[in-house]
Amino acid sequence: MPSEQQLEYEIALARNDLEHNLAELQLVVRDKLDVRRRARDAYERARRSMRAFAERNVVIATVAALLGGFWFGHRRRRA
Repeated sequence: MPSEQQLEYEIALARNDLEHNLAELQLVVRDKLDVRRRARDAYERARRSMRAFAERNVVIATVAALLGGFWFGHRRRRA
């Protein structure tokens, strides 16, 4: 049978291990449940995506308008 000192030592080790694991768990839960930060990050991603989409489509629309203008202008001169 273990002595009282051995038991106290094992209990102290178990307590320290439990406190360490609890602190890690609290950090993980706090990070996962940080709804405000996660919403802000999602908003920023969506904003960047919409800006890129708009920039791509402005360029495409401009090129299409220029090409259409040249084509219609060329057809009018031929007619």
